Amino acid sequence: MRKRIQHRSHSTEQQIVSYKIPPREKQKEIQQILWNQKRLTMYSDCSQILHHGIYGLGAMFVCGGTTRTYSKKIYSRYVNKSTLGEYYAVAFTIQQVPSFLRDTKEVCPEYLKLFTDIEIQWDHLREEYQEAINDIQKQLAVLTLPFEISNMTNEEKRCNPFYRAAHNASRKAIGK
Repeated sequence: MRKRIQHRSHSTEQQIVSYKIPPREKQKEIQQILWNQKRLTMYSDCSQILHHGIYGLGAMFVCGGTTRTYSKKIYSRYVNKSTLGEYYAVAFTIQQVPSFLRDTKEVCPEYLKLFTDIEIQWDHLREEYQEAINDIQKQLAVLTLPFEISNMTNEEKRCNPFYRAAHNASRKAIGK
């Protein structure tokens, strides 16, 4: 996977495009995630328009060489709550699992793993977060496969095209 970097020269209109190649071990890890038949790996992310309560939710699904990206724009009465947006993104990602499995019949994972930006606190005391947590728990109850939610470290995000796809989908949903 290559990162695209654009440079513009002020004297000409020509664009020079160069690519930053990820380290070999990261490339190998990406290929293992992409071609893993047993695990459906998912990435969720949220973007927001500040001071408006508008959130973009993005989800990326990867399994057995198949990838799918989903996005959605939502409106919330809670403004500038990025953690809340991440909870919504997790719930949205889990909601998409049945549709992904239905649309990609060649993929039959044995378990699911979701990577997100936050550490989910199931007993969160704030009312606005509890509402989203209840939604996540309802979505998880419907799934029949074993499920794990993990907090992504900055190292795991670095040079990860799947996380980047979820991030870009969340931004695109709100027009950023």
